[in-house]
Amino acid sequence: MLRVFKKFTPVLIARRVRTLYRGRFSVQGIGTYEFDKGGVVPPRDADKRSLAVVSEINREIQRCKEAA
Repeated sequence: MLRVFKKFTPVLIARRVRTLYRGRFSVQGIGTYEFDKGGVVPPRDADKRSLAVVSEINREIQRCKEAA
C-alpha cells in the first residue's frame, strides 16, 4: 500500500520506513520513493531535490537507530 504524506516531515517518514522495512511512499508535491532494508533508495532518474530528500530521510533513520 502506498502511503501519501501531505507534508515533507522526515521524522514521520523515517518512523514508517523503519517500521515497515520495505515498500513505497509518496510526498505530495515532491514525488514517490521506495525503501528497502530500512533505508530509502534513490530513484534512478534522481535530480538534486530527490537526492536531498533521500539523504535527509536516511539521516533521520540513522538518528533514530542511534537513539534506540
